[in-house]
Amino acid sequence: MPDDTGDLLELLSTSRSRWRSLRANGREWRKSTVLDYAWQAQLARKRAEGQHFQTISFEPDVPEPEEAESHWQLWIDPPWKRAKFEVGHDPIDVVFRDGTWWSNGHGFSMTNNGDPHHGHGEGPGEDLIRTSDYVPLIDVEDLSGGTWIGRHTLNARIVPRHGTGHRRGRGLHGLIIGDPDQIILNVDQERGVILRVETRIQGTTYRLLEITDVTFDEELDPRNFEIQPLPGLDWSQDNPWFGHD
Repeated sequence: MPDDTGDLLELLSTSRSRWRSLRANGREWRKSTVLDYAWQAQLARKRAEGQHFQTISFEPDVPEPEEAESHWQLWIDPPWKRAKFEVGHDPIDVVFRDGTWWSNGHGFSMTNNGDPHHGHGEGPGEDLIRTSDYVPLIDVEDLSGGTWIGRHTLNARIVPRHGTGHRRGRGLHGLIIGDPDQIILNVDQERGVILRVETRIQGTTYRLLEITDVTFDEELDPRNFEIQPLPGLDWSQDNPWFGHD
């Protein structure tokens, strides 16, 4: 078993070269009031660092429950990728091939038709596999061995590297959300994928993001990447919830 921080960071850095295809199921659990506290802590820190940004708040039509759980699925077999996840209470189903995507959700069927200026979210599962992005953003405080879903893991307690620099890209946001004071990663010892991340603040866990089942390097059925527009619709580029890169 790797026994130092350098081994863990190397594992995270090279994860994407350690598997050819991936199929995963997972779940996300949140404790809303504590998550909001961690989010406000992050905003306060950024203001103290001199960062300038605008926040938007809104009141949901239905109050958020104190605890919420959602499930997601992810298939990757380059150049194809498919993700199923939830935004609010709405299921999203999106297929990617290179720079083109097709998506069903919120009553729309959309495609970017290859336009690189129109991006699309890939769900929380993506935040567990883009591990090389995190290497320059974290410090490792403690490291031990363990298991998760029957796979050997390196369990790392980490802290983010904060600073006044304005980093481009998604950073750690999708992995941790807010400013936790304790982050535990369970990293697959063979493949480098993060199998589970737990975030806590003041001793309370407020988010779990975890893979509950995973297979690597299997021959995925091409039908996994077939998607059709919703009944009565055609693929459209003219919809109100396009994301922009």
